[in-house]
Amino acid sequence: GPCSPATGTKAGGTPVTIPCTGLIVGRVYRAIFGGAGASNVVAVSSTSLTCVTPQVAAYPTLAADVYIIDQDGQASNALSTAFTFTSP
Repeated sequence: GPCSPATGTKAGGTPVTIPCTGLIVGRVYRAIFGGAGASNVVAVSSTSLTCVTPQVAAYPTLAADVYIIDQDGQASNALSTAFTFTSP
């Protein structure tokens, strides 16, 4: 997937950089990986967001969609099959 790195364990805790468009530095964003919220989400530029992947113990080993939600609750970016959770 487009995330860097594109894989990480279901235990979470993987620092990830996500390519995006139209981000505003200083705004609050949420990153959702396969339905679970990431932590330490920071827009580092208008085109790049960093975060730490969530724990997704029950998630199947396949590529998860990643959604970026802005502070107004609007979906600002959607990346299909962007990150694959692997078994620990």
